Amino acid sequence: MESIVRQGAQTPQKKNTGLKIGVAVLIVLIAAVCVVVGLAFSDPYRDRGLETIQPSDRLATVTAASVLTGKENSFSIDDVNAYLAYRFQQDTAKGQGADFQVKAVEAIDFSGSSADIYLPVVFRGKSIGVSFNVTPSLDAAAGELRFQVNSAHVGRLPVPVDPVLRKAEAHLPEDFRLDGHTVVCRAPSLKISALGVTASASLTEMKLGDGTLNLAAKAKLTLG
Repeated sequence: MESIVRQGAQTPQKKNTGLKIGVAVLIVLIAAVCVVVGLAFSDPYRDRGLETIQPSDRLATVTAASVLTGKENSFSIDDVNAYLAYRFQQDTAKGQGADFQVKAVEAIDFSGSSADIYLPVVFRGKSIGVSFNVTPSLDAAAGELRFQVNSAHVGRLPVPVDPVLRKAEAHLPEDFRLDGHTVVCRAPSLKISALGVTASASLTEMKLGDGTLNLAAKAKLTLG
């Protein structure tokens, strides 16, 4: 009988202990959600001064000017960002509207064979910084530029690549498509025909190295 009384007396204490554990778990979950939201909306590149970048097509014109020699040209990250700003003015992304808008595109860093790319976006009225680490390459035979996405961040929060790319697919510019974790677009080329002669120019090399983007293009003449 005494044993039964003692066991019954412990029941309120057990309930209090269970309640304390439940409250502690709830607090931890709330704190975790706050941390995740804070990381997602904390944009590490927000104050980089994208509005001060002057659009320029120098990257394209210098590459085009060397097609007869096939000379390789090296471009700094500033050259690349000036050209990205120029192209961003020319291209209109699909599906941009009140709920989703890409504000700019910027290369943050070149490291080895990969680059960090930053896109400030507005999603449902909220400004969010999205960044990707990508490895660019040229498929000369297919005439395509390929950008393998290695990782993705929303703000400072690392996120899985798959869902981000699926969401981005509907908003890619014209002539862009997804191939798994790789964004693919047509490589720039030029073809002119006159008096039975056709001149074509296309990229023959694209690679990153020593903090620069290296490009080479070559012309080809055909008769008839």
